[in-house]
This record gives sequence, structure tokens and C-alpha cells, in this order.
Amino acid sequence: MPKKLPRTPLGWTAFVLTAVLCFWLGHLFNGTTVEATYIPSFLKSAPQAFQASWRVDSGGGAASTTNTITSVDTNYATVQFLGCTNTASVAINPGPVRYPTSYKAKMVVTTATTITTSVNATDTVYGAPVTNTCNGVVVEYLPVLLKQAVQRGTISLAAAASNTATITAVGSKAFLVPCGYDINISISTGPNTWDPKIELTNSNTVTFTTGAATTGTGCFQVVDPK
Repeated sequence: MPKKLPRTPLGWTAFVLTAVLCFWLGHLFNGTTVEATYIPSFLKSAPQAFQASWRVDSGGGAASTTNTITSVDTNYATVQFLGCTNTASVAINPGPVRYPTSYKAKMVVTTATTITTSVNATDTVYGAPVTNTCNGVVVEYLPVLLKQAVQRGTISLAAAASNTATITAVGSKAFLVPCGYDINISISTGPNTWDPKIELTNSNTVTFTTGAATTGTGCFQVVDPK
């Protein structure tokens, strides 16, 4: 008759520890709801990237163009200006002068399905046509996460280096989304006027500034989270 193998202390220890662990877990979670932390997205829909490309020369171009997007709530959507390229060039000596009279562009959410990209005026051109190619992205926020609808507008410069716009007061979490600018330039204006800045300077003021007096328009959108 075969001999029975002796039970080892290690086997009994593992059994007792397993039983104690099961009892403890059952007591811990009995009648208790376990909740996981959930961080919701602050976006209502996926961002929509687009590109606007059109002739802006006075020989057959236009001052604006439009892009069609998937419908958004215009009260809670912004368009982020990502920059432009321009085919205009300058030939001072010898040859004719050719320059972009409207440098860069501004973008606006004009309807639920339309983005309008524009410059101040068509370019003065001597030679080949001029094309602006600008990129942007549309972001739609969840209304429940904002204190109020997005505030948007433009600020114009008329032979000035700075100007402001007054908005409805926003909270400390508010931020500005730039939607572009266009600056009228010529061979008599310096590079310090070509790249302005636009910022939320206090709870109800947006400021558009260049390095020297010039003519142009800056575009802004202010988002006010709860």
C-alpha cells in the first residue's frame, strides 16, 4: 500500500492566506460601489483642419474665399489660424516692384458650415498672379463647459501701432484664440509692422499691436471656460 505524502507547513500557510485574503476582499467590497475617475473631453466634435488657397491679385483675384466644413455650433466654435504662404515677390532694381499689399489673412466662422478667409484688399501686381494659401483648424467646445458663448471680433489699425476692443468680462481661465490678421505693406514699411500680436490684456480688453504705425486688421476669439 503506497504511503501518503506528508502535508507540508507551506501548503497550509498558502491555504490560510488565500482564505483570509478572500474574506477581506469580500468584506471590503460588500455593498460598496467602486467608482473610477472619468475626465470628459472638452470638445463636442473632432477638430476639422482645412486649407484655403485662392488668387488675391488685382488682375483677377478676390479679397476672400470660403471653405465648407461639417456643421458646428457657431456660438461654441473657434477657428485657429495656422499661417499662410504667398507667392508674391519683390524686384526693386532692375524690374517692376511687386509686393503683397495684404500680408497674411484672417479667418472667421461665418455660418455653421462655412469658414471665410480674407485679406484687406487684392494685391497690387505687376507680373504673375499672386496666390495665398492659408491653413486653419476648427474646434467646437462642449457648451456645458463654457460660461458663455465664444466672443469674436476684429480690431483695425488706421495708421496706428495699437488699438483695442472691449468684450464682455471673462473669468481667470479665459484664453484668446487668434484667427489671423492682414497687414497692408509696401516697400516703405519695415518688417516691424509685418508680424503683429493680439492678446487678452485684461478681463474685458483685447489689444492688437505692431512694432510701428500701419494699417491692417487683427482677428480674435475669446473662450471662457467654467
